[in-house]
Amino acid sequence: MTDQSPRDIYAKTALSSVSTSTSYWPSSASSTQRKGEAVEATETGTLPVPLLADLDAERGVLGCMLGGDEWTSKAAAQLKPEHFYDPLHRLMFQVMSDSGSSDRARLLIDIKKIGSGFTSGDVVLRTNECGDFIPSPANLPHYVAPLKECERKRALCEAVVTSQSLIKNGASYAEAMIGLDKLLSECDASEGEKSTHKEQILNVIDRIEKCQTGEIGAMGVPTGIPNLDYLTNGIQPGDMFVVAARPGMGKTTLGMNISTHAALNAKKGVLFFSLEMDYARLLMRAIASVTEVDMKRMETKGALTSGEITKITRATGKINTSGLRIIDKPGMSLFEIRAICRSMCKAHKIDLVVVDYVQLVKVPGFKPSERVREIAEISLGLKALARELGVGFIVLAQLNRESVKMGGRRPIMADLAQGGSLEQDADAVALLHKPDPEDDIVTLILDKQRNGDTGMVNLLFRRSINKFEQATPFD
Repeated sequence: MTDQSPRDIYAKTALSSVSTSTSYWPSSASSTQRKGEAVEATETGTLPVPLLADLDAERGVLGCMLGGDEWTSKAAAQLKPEHFYDPLHRLMFQVMSDSGSSDRARLLIDIKKIGSGFTSGDVVLRTNECGDFIPSPANLPHYVAPLKECERKRALCEAVVTSQSLIKNGASYAEAMIGLDKLLSECDASEGEKSTHKEQILNVIDRIEKCQTGEIGAMGVPTGIPNLDYLTNGIQPGDMFVVAARPGMGKTTLGMNISTHAALNAKKGVLFFSLEMDYARLLMRAIASVTEVDMKRMETKGALTSGEITKITRATGKINTSGLRIIDKPGMSLFEIRAICRSMCKAHKIDLVVVDYVQLVKVPGFKPSERVREIAEISLGLKALARELGVGFIVLAQLNRESVKMGGRRPIMADLAQGGSLEQDADAVALLHKPDPEDDIVTLILDKQRNGDTGMVNLLFRRSINKFEQATPFD
């Protein structure tokens, strides 16, 4: 008995219900079923065709492609053969996409050359059906969206079936979750629009032209530290920026400073994951940095003036209506972070994600002795997520204990705790260093930058209001 993938099983089930005639649905199907709305499952337990496919949309796309070579190219740039549920539809799309031709005679000849098992009558009949189905090729976008949605549903079904199979074969919960997460990641990653080499080149040229005219800028999400922004051009979409420091050096403060500046001043959407500090404490820090009111005085009875209370009230209102969202939950897994990011990015405009901090993130299934491998999995996962979502990531990290024992020695990337993979995966790495323990000057060492120069930025750490400010020009 040959192995069959879940996708093959679903396709086989579909073929039993799909006719080669103009009537794609069983004669007993109701009008509701024809629209693809929820229906009861079959006796075999598999999902019925209307839940997994939109055959009208498939015919619509193919009809548009038959409307001319231009429409064939447009459809091929947005879809893949996997988006088609019906085997003959899938084949027709593949052949027309490869040839770039909408010619019906050529379509028939090319399919016959392949030896697909479909008769000439099958191909001619289906071609005529598709060609007669649409009022105009300009309706192509109307048909593309349902196909993508159905393909994602089928991928989800496949992921669930695979997880069930893993558990049936003795896999642990953690192993099944890892497998499911990877399948879902692949599903989401494949959702992006397919573009040709030529289109990508034209997009780059267009971007350069717009930068030259001032229509757009190269700046990503600004950090609020001018010299750091000068070096980096801000946090770029899809990049992972690692900020590492010894305990108590202020990495959380710096992360919050950047987050509040991006949300309040640059009007960016920011998602801040706090695995160490609770929401109330983080909000207090944000209010203190924005208002420059001493945190100790905020928590001391009767210490605030009426003017300071007004400042705090206004700052709280601005933060509340800004794009800053804080998720505080200790012991979060990579899967949870990934799920929340995907959900939030779909519901809101998110430009920056901050994770505080990476060594507190977990991946189920790893033993304490496998911590280096676990951090590698987390690092790779966060970088992939940044690329997938097109969002800049700031990942805060601890330096190892050995670097702390070395006293005032300047840290290097090798000091990242279990962080060889972080150093490798990051697009930029910055290390916080305090040369003089008695001084409030903290040096931000930009030790790696994949797309620019390295350098140092001196910062003044105003601990009482939890705020970093630029102190001197970078070296």
